[in-house]
Amino acid sequence: MRVNPPGINVQGATFTLANDDVPRLTGVRVYPGSDIGADSDFGRIPQLRLTPRFDGQTYEFEASATPDVEKVTVFVTGGVDSGSIEIGLKGSLEQANVIQYGNALSQAIPLADGDNVIEIRRTLHGKSTNYSVTVTRGLIPAPNFSVARGARDGGPTITVTLTGRHLTTQEMRVQVRESTTNDWPDATTDNLLPANTAASAFTQTFKDIRVTGLAKGTTYEVRAHLIELSGPVTDPAKTVVSQSSDEVQVATLSPAPAPTGLVLTPSPPGEGLSRAIAACWEAVEDGSPRMRYRLRWRKAGQSPEAEWSESGPFFQTSRRTSVLAEEGSYDVQVASDNGVDPIAWSEIKQATVNHAGGGTFYHLSSPFA
Repeated sequence: MRVNPPGINVQGATFTLANDDVPRLTGVRVYPGSDIGADSDFGRIPQLRLTPRFDGQTYEFEASATPDVEKVTVFVTGGVDSGSIEIGLKGSLEQANVIQYGNALSQAIPLADGDNVIEIRRTLHGKSTNYSVTVTRGLIPAPNFSVARGARDGGPTITVTLTGRHLTTQEMRVQVRESTTNDWPDATTDNLLPANTAASAFTQTFKDIRVTGLAKGTTYEVRAHLIELSGPVTDPAKTVVSQSSDEVQVATLSPAPAPTGLVLTPSPPGEGLSRAIAACWEAVEDGSPRMRYRLRWRKAGQSPEAEWSESGPFFQTSRRTSVLAEEGSYDVQVASDNGVDPIAWSEIKQATVNHAGGGTFYHLSSPFA
């Protein structure tokens, strides 16, 4: 077979194969504000947190901006020196050539209240890929929280715990009022607990806030807020407070009532722990999440100033005394402890322990009846 037949002049040809892949951006970032320039230190500028989704054709991102953010700068990277990139609010795409930073482009977009859909289109060799960034501008959502009662240094406390997810730039604050108060004050950084940190303090994330200085026998209501901090350093002038969460009523902070239904059962004669008195009683319900109990005992017939042996605190509604070295009758009491002093002891019950054998004898009534 002859490659070049007579009379035919074969010349070479040069072909450029276009990249047939779908064009993509290598990065999408959103910065609050419009003063982002080519000389900006992008590593030190706070970004809006983007939540991405991809359905196979369109890249979608979601982000939230607080009311003090009037504009955002959309910053994209990836192959902008060939083809084109368009950025703008939905329905108003325009060539993004405001700022060029290396192999990247950015565009400042004004925000309105509510959802702002920002579109980005990457076009190369006649093909395009669409990106969508929905920035919601509004108040921070109200946080989810729980409340627990307790005590510290003998005084009642309320501990508020943040149970939902939050950003590292957000902190929880709470308001507490007596239930007889009709109105809540407007939530500002000045009246939220704990007190606002100094402007020079770095931000921290609070998941638990303990409120002290409360009065016994008083019913309180609690509501929680999230505050959004501008940048890595707290700036009270730019702090944005969330919508208030639902109010939660806290049960009256009073000492727990004494347990009732105390029943004593001496162990049969024998050795070791059989020389003990088993006690059980009814649980005390006063709204405390972690009610604890104490058990105490001493030989009967002693003066009121005589010392007691004690066990606790513990969570069960039954307990044994320790090994009783002497036989005879014992006074026994149980107390409930919700963390608010003073604790209340039950009426005294008596049980008689016989080490020698033959059986036991015990009383279930108060010796002072």
